[in-house]
Amino acid sequence: IRLAFIGKVNLGRLKKLLGAPEGKLHFSRDIEPLYNTAMAMNNILDEAFWLMARADGEERKRLRDEEGLSKKKAKERMGSCACLQGDVRGLRNHVAHNGLFCFYRPDRKENEDGSRNRESPFLPVHELFATVFRALMRQHNPHWREQVNELCNRIRTVLEKQDYAWVFERSSERENNNPPHVVRRWTVEKREKYLNFDKWRLDRRKYVRTICAQWKNDVEKARKEVLREGHGR
Repeated sequence: IRLAFIGKVNLGRLKKLLGAPEGKLHFSRDIEPLYNTAMAMNNILDEAFWLMARADGEERKRLRDEEGLSKKKAKERMGSCACLQGDVRGLRNHVAHNGLFCFYRPDRKENEDGSRNRESPFLPVHELFATVFRALMRQHNPHWREQVNELCNRIRTVLEKQDYAWVFERSSERENNNPPHVVRRWTVEKREKYLNFDKWRLDRRKYVRTICAQWKNDVEKARKEVLREGHGR
């Protein structure tokens, strides 16, 4: 059931993203945690879109109240100054339909012969979050800086939850009932206990942790870039 929920397409894309050799990935220890992490980041992005919609709605209301514009005219007045427009709207729709953020393709452009490239690349994670953060950085959204920092802090918390290793006891008696020990911090005592490889088997989860660390760096890079652009605003 869990496999069916993720879906065949996402399963294949996640395997490719993890980049592990054939047979090296475990569904419940590698693929499922990365999928759940991506969905948690989707939920945070969904909140960012809600913040954009609220800011746009408040600005349209201000235009109607102060300038007597109709809803249509207020929307036209905002134009490209709206938070939710262009690529951001496409990303919002992708996330709203349970598309993982890391597998978002911007609108495909036509080739010279009029055809469309079905295999256009996914938008890099750094560019994706920079686009989202810039969309929040609108004149009618004075709280954008706090919002960007709060979203980044929440994303960092989600990603750091995957920064751990598993240790399994080597025992034929527990072959069918051998739950892993979770190690988040390698203290002296834990090293002495678990790095005895005659008794314990270590799974460093390097593929999942590598992707999460890269996403964390991408989001932080996007945050710094946008805050630098908005300095003094």
